[in-house]
Formats: sequence, C-alpha cells, structure tokens
Amino acid sequence: MCNEIVNTFVQGDQESVKKCRKIAAKYLGDKVSSADVYKTGNTPLVFGTGHCHIDTAWLWPFDETKRTLPA
Repeated sequence: MCNEIVNTFVQGDQESVKKCRKIAAKYLGDKVSSADVYKTGNTPLVFGTGHCHIDTAWLWPFDETKRTLPA
C-alpha cells in the first residue's frame, strides 16, 4: 500500500492526494479521512526498518573507497 501511495503522489497536485486517499481507503476503510479511522478496536502493529544502500566500490577502485571513508 505505501509504495502504491508514494508512486501515486505528485507534489503540488491535489488530485493525486485524492487518489492516494482512495488507495488508503482500500486498506484502512472508508473512514480514512476522519479521526474515526483510529476507532477500530484493534491494537495497531507497526514495524520500522532502517535501510541503507552503499555502493562502496561503485565506479571507482577499492583503494579510493578506503581513502574516502572517515577514520
């Protein structure tokens, strides 16, 4: 769902926000635009996962990578 919303959103385009809310409503129900969305009676389960992608030797030799890394 999150990827679909992010891919749909266009900065400065209010119509894209409406489209994003429709996508969210498929998963969160028709109360997605009101505070009632939190009144489900269910305990939310949220996961946060960090991600970092580092190409340490991309387009330059490994020795250059070692030189640019902080000590």
